[in-house]
Amino acid sequence: MVPLQESLRPQFQNAIVAALAVSFSPTDIISGNDALTDAIISTGKQMHLWKTAKRRTNNPRWYDGECKTAKWKMSNALRRLRRSKTNNPQLQNGFLEAKKNFT
Repeated sequence: MVPLQESLRPQFQNAIVAALAVSFSPTDIISGNDALTDAIISTGKQMHLWKTAKRRTNNPRWYDGECKTAKWKMSNALRRLRRSKTNNPQLQNGFLEAKKNFT
């Protein structure tokens, strides 16, 4: 949410009060909380004070689901190879093939 400018404070407060014109029972705290939350969010959106967060990622744009799957297969093959007690050539070949597909 964007910080509220002091000049917009009275307008924001009046909009929230108008949005809270719904009557609710003082014993029903959950509905009161929901009404207040909805009023704040809707008023903030109407006044263009609400921004949706952009998803942050450390991966480049070309790193898609196919790359993620290939990395998972390579890690899985390496884990199987390390957990095996013997030098199984099938597991080694499986890991090398998965590594080749990933890189």
